[in-house]
Amino acid sequence: MKRNDSQTRFGLAIGKKVGKAVVRNKLKRQTRAIIDQNKKLFPKGFDYIIMIKRASNGISFTELNNCLVNLMTEKVKI
Repeated sequence: MKRNDSQTRFGLAIGKKVGKAVVRNKLKRQTRAIIDQNKKLFPKGFDYIIMIKRASNGISFTELNNCLVNLMTEKVKI
């Protein structure tokens, strides 16, 4: 969603079907780390909501990083 100022905010959404609290918290920590490493890919002045799905529960950090980076580079080009 577009914002009136140049601030960028991120929200993470993850459901209980993904796993127990330990698993959900690990995925949220990993996603936050990926966002911090790749902030330049996100255009400024937007609110982002990242929904973490059940399929991300078995993949490695590198795969999760590649998926999110590929998603953002596709969205930026559009």
